Amino acid sequence: MKKIFSTILIGLFAIHACDKDNLSLSNPNELTPDTYFTSDAQLTASVNAIYTNLQSRGYYARRYFFTNDLMSQECFGLGSLAADLRQYIDHSFDPSNPGFQFFWENSFQGIAQANFVINNQENFENMTEAVVNKRLGEAHYLRAHYYFELVSRFGDVPLLVEIVTSPEGLPRTASEEIYQFILSDLTEAIRLLPEKDVADAANLGRATRGTAQALKGMVHLFREEYTEASTEFQNVINGPYSLVDDFNDNFEEESEHNDESIFEIQFNSAWGGSGAWSINGTGVAEVTFRGQEYGFSAWRNVIPSQELLEEFESDDPRLGYTFYAPGDTYGSNNEFTVEAFVTIPDDLPSWRKYQRYYKQENEDTNSGVNFRFMRLANVILMQAEALAMSNNLPGAVDLLNQIRSRPSVNMPLYGTAEMDSRGYPVSTQEQVINAIRHEKMVELAGEQVRYRDIIRWGMGPDVIPNFQTGKHELWPIPQTEIDANPEMTNNDQNPGY
Repeated sequence: MKKIFSTILIGLFAIHACDKDNLSLSNPNELTPDTYFTSDAQLTASVNAIYTNLQSRGYYARRYFFTNDLMSQECFGLGSLAADLRQYIDHSFDPSNPGFQFFWENSFQGIAQANFVINNQENFENMTEAVVNKRLGEAHYLRAHYYFELVSRFGDVPLLVEIVTSPEGLPRTASEEIYQFILSDLTEAIRLLPEKDVADAANLGRATRGTAQALKGMVHLFREEYTEASTEFQNVINGPYSLVDDFNDNFEEESEHNDESIFEIQFNSAWGGSGAWSINGTGVAEVTFRGQEYGFSAWRNVIPSQELLEEFESDDPRLGYTFYAPGDTYGSNNEFTVEAFVTIPDDLPSWRKYQRYYKQENEDTNSGVNFRFMRLANVILMQAEALAMSNNLPGAVDLLNQIRSRPSVNMPLYGTAEMDSRGYPVSTQEQVINAIRHEKMVELAGEQVRYRDIIRWGMGPDVIPNFQTGKHELWPIPQTEIDANPEMTNNDQNPGY
């Protein structure tokens, strides 16, 4: 069952995101923080609005999967792929690329809405304490989530912590200060949020303690703070999560919010797709275009890259779980056969992960499949890296083997002669790290994880065409932001742009 968050309140909070002194001079019949935050339901609705930015064009409704999958070289663009999207593959983009603008705007809109909740706590009267704690915890988590997305892509970004009351801009803040702010938010979220409860259907899809712990561990890992990262990851591993037996359960509608799921971006085609075509840079939709964009009987604008396909061991069942090839059968009863794809080259595989061909013949623009931003397999693999970098090689290898021994995968285990012969010995730290990188690439393909890993591992020049060291570690600050923000000039642009 899904919990889909209302998008109705976005405009309301954008309009009324101002201080109480100014509001006291406004029409007494209008909603203000004083008059709005009067019930659990109203507080919940205001937090719901923060989530909806993840359903935006800059995020999972349209752009986020393109940006990450194409930049990571997991995908190859076909002739129908738009020119501004093709720039992600060869890193020919510049500050005018609209994807960066949408991502920037949607992120800061989410941050502003989180600030609106967090900075109005004095108005939370006559509310249930447990509800207040949950919603504040979610607001702190989501603010950290958006800031991590920004700082890990752009480096120094403005630090917005108060409710905006004027059109004055903000200068860029050092990334170190942003990271400390993120960690502080996540610490507060962990304190306030409850553990995941799959029996609590009304709250499925909301951030939980495990969500915040997983992201906090990820932040520490990216900062090479391996002891701290390991502590957070272990808290998640010890929590109410387990690897699901069937790998495909992580990417289908009917098995959303399963035992492996830690945080999902919500979509639901039952809500209709009329808003999907009309969303602008800050709009949201209840459906995602990913099915249509990646579908073999749809637009098929991208297909898996040869580099990604070759990373899979020949007998790895995840190859078939992740991609379709001509001759494969599909549909609820395997009643259809992939004969030839609709775009050329029609003999190369197409994406299966996150597609709905397991139950229908064709894809469309109204996919309701949730994106799994964080699942236990990712946490286990990040914990393996943290342990390996702390020289706990046996612990890291054991975690890798947990991933491979899932019943639907059941692959030879690391540390055996079989895996040694395949080129994956695990006797040294370097070899274990190599095995982790291999396992992450095949396990998490198309889940928008690899690009940031490539950057932090310093692998950009080796795997990305035209990658320029000292430039492409960061994205360009959108030109629209520099033009509109009086506290920024072109001198504040990231190096090389």
